[in-house]
Amino acid sequence: MYSFLVNPASRSGRGQKYWERIKSILEERLIPYQVYFSKGPGDMVNLSRRLTGALTPDGEDIHLVVLGGDGTANEVVQGIENFSKTRFSYIPTGSSNDLARDTGISRDPVEALERILLPPGNSPWM
Repeated sequence: MYSFLVNPASRSGRGQKYWERIKSILEERLIPYQVYFSKGPGDMVNLSRRLTGALTPDGEDIHLVVLGGDGTANEVVQGIENFSKTRFSYIPTGSSNDLARDTGISRDPVEALERILLPPGNSPWM
């Protein structure tokens, strides 16, 4: 299951519109997911800490997918408690998207999602 961590305020509110596009694709393809929305600074640190802090060595991995800008991605990474059980993916929806540019992630949210949905081992971003 994918856990989407969304900053709806990214790029002056376009983050919410990008999420709606992503959500429609997930639902059309019957892909299971859960979604969490940031309400302000610090939310993503606490949320990723809560989601990854309860992971056990013999439990399932978690796949965090961040929709936001560089600051949102930074907050999520800061909160990860168990890196060995956490998969991290990024759909850039911010205004500068330096992380996406520096790592070759498409700035098109649908294209970035398509790469994330590839089977493990086929995506260059995981």
